[in-house]
Amino acid sequence: MALPVIVPKCGGAYEVAGTAAIDFKPHDPLDSAEKIYAFLQDPSYYYRFSAKVWSVLNFSVGFKR
Repeated sequence: MALPVIVPKCGGAYEVAGTAAIDFKPHDPLDSAEKIYAFLQDPSYYYRFSAKVWSVLNFSVGFKR
């Protein structure tokens, strides 16, 4: 299982991660904290985005487990 990715909605990390990441508004600590809190409160949310990270890695760079 991969770790879910939380990135600011700008820049290279956002472009690379695409739909596999949860994005937050740049320079908005409350928005980023809410996204992190959502992962902590809902394990299914965490696992769903972890699976998305694997699918992006497998597709874009051919990474295999």
